[in-house]
Amino acid sequence: MSPPPANDPDILIADTSGQQMSGQLVIASVSGVFVLAELQSRKGGWWLISGDDMREPVRVDPALDVEVWANVSGVVREKP
Repeated sequence: MSPPPANDPDILIADTSGQQMSGQLVIASVSGVFVLAELQSRKGGWWLISGDDMREPVRVDPALDVEVWANVSGVVREKP
């Protein structure tokens, strides 16, 4: 499941206390930059998968400055 396209006024609802599960959208920190990605369990570890096919998967590893910050539990979108 890829993240929906973001629109400027969109607001993400984030849950920092939930447990991560494969296939879930998460907000993560990658070298200090927050990203929205799908979390997947692969090759014995957790990976961040971008909705952009141009970006390589990123392994979640605090030693590499890559950490999951929160699970996305909803999106608030303004009606057109």
